[in-house]
Amino acid sequence: MRHHFAAGCKSLPRCMLCAMLAVASAGLRPAVAQPSAPSAATGLQPSSGPLVCDAPVYDFGERDNFTRVKHVFQLKNAGTSPLVIDRVLTTCGCTVANLKQKILAPGESVPLEVEVSFEGRKGTFEKHVFVLSGGTTQNKTRLTMKGTAIERIRITPPTVNLGYSAMDRPTESTAAIESLEEAAKFTVRDVKTDSPYLEATVETAQDGLKHTIHVRTRPPLPLGTHPAQIHVFTDSDKHPVLDIPVALRVVDQIEIVPKEVVIYDRGTGEADTAIRFLNVMPGSVTQFTVTGVETPVEGIVSEIIPRPENRYLIKLQNLPVDPDLEGKDLVILTDVPGRERLPVPIRIKKYPAPRTGLSPRPAAQNP
Repeated sequence: MRHHFAAGCKSLPRCMLCAMLAVASAGLRPAVAQPSAPSAATGLQPSSGPLVCDAPVYDFGERDNFTRVKHVFQLKNAGTSPLVIDRVLTTCGCTVANLKQKILAPGESVPLEVEVSFEGRKGTFEKHVFVLSGGTTQNKTRLTMKGTAIERIRITPPTVNLGYSAMDRPTESTAAIESLEEAAKFTVRDVKTDSPYLEATVETAQDGLKHTIHVRTRPPLPLGTHPAQIHVFTDSDKHPVLDIPVALRVVDQIEIVPKEVVIYDRGTGEADTAIRFLNVMPGSVTQFTVTGVETPVEGIVSEIIPRPENRYLIKLQNLPVDPDLEGKDLVILTDVPGRERLPVPIRIKKYPAPRTGLSPRPAAQNP
């Protein structure tokens, strides 16, 4: 087509050709620049809104890789109207941001505290925090913390995990603190813990480069989760105190979930036909056998169903609605010395009144 059109142009009068070119050029318009697409790496655009930070990048230099770095960024509303900070996003779980104020008047500033954990990191790295503001406009301000993690001292494991500790007998674990270079060598002066349920001692290698921290529970212990810290005091000016977190969960010898059997009274005098399940799981005792179930009245049907990992499922049916059962126990029988009979209290509750749009039946219990 192009060659035929060019050949035809030669036979046209000059005035007619000029007119055709003028009409064609009149329909042309300069290209309009389109807004740049979000970065493929982050999906975020730099902020063009009124929220500003004069120093959005903080270089913390070299830090030991078992420490944490805190920095405060100052955010300012540079606009002429109040500004709402919608959300603060971090890029991973090792970064925590704390913002105490979300609405800024024109010209007002607010501190944003950011903490980054170096645990297990080596070499250079950077972490970002994105501050979303402006409501539907969704302006995004990026803040950066960067630097280098140096491994001069190694703590293994970084957290002392005492696992599922027994209420009535001690559980032990250790953590090792190693100086990876002679210049980082130090002496341990003392070891303390902030938990009344723990005690800690230290054993130092002959060359002084390795310190083993022995952690031991102090029974009797209350049930539940009890996070704690081990504080290692040294003669190092750079690291006078090394903190080691401790994960402690105290469990019974055998765990039963839920802790009670609930029977619903519909007000009809009929039995509660819903099925109830009790999960019987290892606690501080890992191997046991459920040998039977005792019910406070006849007619309740129980079935013991073995599950993987030495767990059991107790299935209960035909539960009578009897006010006299309130406070009585269903008893699970085991072969664990001292825990042969595990009582589970029974509760009688009024059947909840149905609400609009919802089924009147309580949610079925899953095993």
